[in-house]
Amino acid sequence: MNQYKKFNIFILITTISKSMIELFIPIILFNKGLNFKEILFFYLLKFSFLFIIENIIKLFKINNKTLIYLSSIVSIITYLILYLYKSSFLHLIIISFLYSLYLSSYWIYRHNIALSIIEDKKATDRSSIFMIITLIGLIPSSLLGGYIINKFDFIYLIIIVSILTFISLFFIIDIKNEKVKKRRIKYPFKNKLFLFLEQFKFITISLFPLFAYNQISNNYFYIGLLNTLTAVSSIIYIYILAKFMDKNKKDYLNIMCTFLGITWAFKLIFLNKYIFLLITLFEGVFKYALDTIILRNIYSFGKNFNQLNYNVYIENIRNLSRIVILIIFLLFNINLNIIIITSIVCLFISSFIKFDDGDAGYSKLKKT
Repeated sequence: MNQYKKFNIFILITTISKSMIELFIPIILFNKGLNFKEILFFYLLKFSFLFIIENIIKLFKINNKTLIYLSSIVSIITYLILYLYKSSFLHLIIISFLYSLYLSSYWIYRHNIALSIIEDKKATDRSSIFMIITLIGLIPSSLLGGYIINKFDFIYLIIIVSILTFISLFFIIDIKNEKVKKRRIKYPFKNKLFLFLEQFKFITISLFPLFAYNQISNNYFYIGLLNTLTAVSSIIYIYILAKFMDKNKKDYLNIMCTFLGITWAFKLIFLNKYIFLLITLFEGVFKYALDTIILRNIYSFGKNFNQLNYNVYIENIRNLSRIVILIIFLLFNINLNIIIITSIVCLFISSFIKFDDGDAGYSKLKKT
């Protein structure tokens, strides 16, 4: 089995294990007594720790295998502490730190390997395959996670996730950066602006399960079904979209931003659980298409740079943006509905920004 296939299997297994629990974390915290403002503070702690940890990873040049072994161990510890959580500030700090350590190690590893194995001029094809595999993993995991939390004790879900996490380690790979690549990164301002605005979307997506739980149905299985629908509706579409992108040398970023904003506006208006499911079906198409396009653009731009430096650079932009946004939300005591409306506005603004995808990207090819 070649490295590309092994990495795809790794993505599939870890997506299943991660999504069984992570989708429900804000709801679990809510049911353990945290109010909305405290949940926002949890996310503020999480992104602050992510920023610190990822820069430590870069400073000490921690290798890929160490990162993924660390991530796997810490993820299980994080879920166990979440299960045992008692309402205390110290406990919240511990959970947010461990959660950040697990996520930073996992995603830096995953992005490092992805950038290593993506061949020149294949960023669109590879990014779409990575996203499709992620979506295939989401389909059973969200429903299964919601069902187990509803019917059984949360500890049984942690046991299943632990087994899957252990299995995924048989498929990890480690590719060393053979080519000498630039270490100094010059990133266009318009890309930074787009990534800043994108973090409103990221925060809102993290909080949407809580919105649905409070406004539509306080049932974990229903929340899992929503996530599954977004995945089901997107798989074939993303594959077709990738072909169109490469054929027309266009990323369709502006269209996806606009349509996703429209579906979110509908979700605020129509709170019937069946209509909400239908809207979610369409939302999935635009959400994961947009995620694929952004991932493709970031990978395309990063092909000329040292992988670890570049990935941490991108994550720094994202995490600092999330920290600033959450501080504003907390200072002005903004509620979830206003957060969603703000994110819709930011999606529409994002649709006017032309993302620079690098020397080998569509933006350069169209000029030649």
